[in-house]
Amino acid sequence: GGSPCAYDRLLSSRFGTAAARLIREKKFGNMVALQNGKIVPVPLKDVAGKLKSVPPDCEIIRSARDLGLSMGD
Repeated sequence: GGSPCAYDRLLSSRFGTAAARLIREKKFGNMVALQNGKIVPVPLKDVAGKLKSVPPDCEIIRSARDLGLSMGD
C-alpha cells in the first residue's frame, strides 16, 4: 500500500526494459522475474498454472500480522 518509493520505480523500470529486450530478441513465451537481485527471463511454461504460496508461519507473514496488516483471511 501507499505511494511507490524510488526502489519500486527503479524495479518496475528494470522489469519493463528487460521485457522489451526479450521482445526485441524475439524471445517470446517468457516473463521477467527478480532472482537474487537480478532480472532474469523465466519461461511461461515453467510458471503458468502453478501456485507459489508463502508458508503462514514464515517470518514475513508473522511480521505483517504483528504490524496489523490484513493478509486476506
